[in-house]
Amino acid sequence: MKPKFFVFALTALMVACVQPSPSIFDLANDALIGSNSRVVSLEITPRAAKIRLSGIFSEELQSKVITAVEKHLLGKTKALEFQWEQRNLAQVRPQAYCSGAARVVYPNPRAKPSGISGAKIMLNPGHGLTQLVGGTWVYQRPIPPSSGALLHEDPNNLSMSIPIQTALSNAGAVVSSTRNLDVLAGIGASGQEKWKEAARHHVQALGVPDHVWNSEGNDFENDCNKGRDIRVRPFYANFLGVDALVSIHSNADPSSATRGLRVYYNTTAFTPDIPQNSLLQSADLAVKLTNSALAAIQQDRPELGWTATLPIGSEDYGENGFAKMPAVIIEVGFHTNSTDAAAMQETSFRNALARGIKNGLEQFFGATSSEPAYPAAPVALEPGSGTAPGIEVTGDTITFRWNGVQNATGYGFYMSKAPYGAANLIINREDIPASSRSISYSVSDLKALSGGNLNLKWNMTAFQNTSNGAFSNSLFLTLPNAVVPPSIPAGLTVAMSSNGRMFLAWNEVTTATSYGFSASLNGQPLTIAQTVPKGAQPQAAAVAVFEQNPSNPALVGQSVCFAIRANGVSGSSGFSSSACVPYAYYSSVSLQQNGNELPRLLIQIP
Repeated sequence: MKPKFFVFALTALMVACVQPSPSIFDLANDALIGSNSRVVSLEITPRAAKIRLSGIFSEELQSKVITAVEKHLLGKTKALEFQWEQRNLAQVRPQAYCSGAARVVYPNPRAKPSGISGAKIMLNPGHGLTQLVGGTWVYQRPIPPSSGALLHEDPNNLSMSIPIQTALSNAGAVVSSTRNLDVLAGIGASGQEKWKEAARHHVQALGVPDHVWNSEGNDFENDCNKGRDIRVRPFYANFLGVDALVSIHSNADPSSATRGLRVYYNTTAFTPDIPQNSLLQSADLAVKLTNSALAAIQQDRPELGWTATLPIGSEDYGENGFAKMPAVIIEVGFHTNSTDAAAMQETSFRNALARGIKNGLEQFFGATSSEPAYPAAPVALEPGSGTAPGIEVTGDTITFRWNGVQNATGYGFYMSKAPYGAANLIINREDIPASSRSISYSVSDLKALSGGNLNLKWNMTAFQNTSNGAFSNSLFLTLPNAVVPPSIPAGLTVAMSSNGRMFLAWNEVTTATSYGFSASLNGQPLTIAQTVPKGAQPQAAAVAVFEQNPSNPALVGQSVCFAIRANGVSGSSGFSSSACVPYAYYSSVSLQQNGNELPRLLIQIP
């Protein structure tokens, strides 16, 4: 018989506190017979038990070791962590062990299809009526108005999933569900409609083996049937060998202001038989579904101001952690927020969500979607905070910064004044280069654009050619209350025409209402009779025309210089640097007005 290797490591702190059951040794010892290349080490503390496997372990053997450890250490330590060859396999926070059918190692999923037509997609509308171990039937999530809920998640998740099933089926996908999507299916074991019942009872009624719906394992919510209802969702997906598992939920938060879409995927597996590639594909699926779902909602229902965070990796969601195929949880919105809760019950919103999820899955499976691939949403970084009225900014100039989006060909920048929204938009820039990560505005310009409204909101979007993706998070800010005059005009130039007129041009100042000038001849001040109102000329740059009166041959060749300042509702800027031109004498000066030479100003030359 080949030698066996079994290593048991205990920290000195825990020798007297937690002793593992000898049956762990027995199982591992039996399993290791016939091999000289396997090692199991256990490190146990009050906070966690770390089980490390190294060497040649079959998937079945890994499962047996993990199951044995769970069975005998659950309740004795706060967390279990499994590793195989330095790779995290699972991290669970158990409370009790529930007996049931032994775990089965399901076959690995097939290679990802090259298109959505024929792809096997399982929808998982979360929660529903479940029977507790004592026989009582309960909903798994709060019924309004308890716990701040404004809609009942258990039935609403299923209602949101029905149009998703229709959209995917119409695209050629083979769609299955962990719950009964037929609202006319009749009465179930609970005595209520079958569509209201949780996944465990629907899958059991389908006649699948009990290791799918009655599995042994950890209880996450103080009742074994609740734990089984979590596990049946990925186990049924594994049993059918689907290509993707998409769970539909709504979210909750202690703050009623928190809202928007979140997509979760697992970064570690709960069992060693889950392919590493599935975890990578789950991250990719999360990104595509976030972008496409949010873009569809924003396009169909822009008045809702729907937002999203970036896909969020997680290590403790059972629906994802036990799935062998790419799996994500979409928390569509927050049922503790009034806007989100109302929208999730509306047909137009549900149809937009379904279209977005279908588009994201089309892109994930590599097929040409009926809509373009939307770029990811940028992340608005600073300045501002996530809730109104936001922070008060300081300084004369504000620089807005964001994270770049890979493959973006440009960005859009949007700002609105309170009460915010499209009707109060004051900046709509969609010409920002792809290389940019910031844009700046003076406080005086923003005050002029907002009509003195100090409360502002801004966000971003990314473009791929003409297709814009989802909007970024929104940031709110308050402008300082100090009076800030317009900025000094830049780019002043002066030229003299053949008919004796002197032309001035400069860059417009956003907050200016008019412009004033100073002039000098060889350093001696000249009198200017009037100001130029802003926007009176058709050119992109401002232009003023000065008439010489009277013209004087003795002054030919001497330098005439001009400076300019901007006048606004909050005062005037300083004068710009001077721009000069040699004075020329002409025997006659035409006063005929030209459409490109307005307005005219008169300078008195001696």
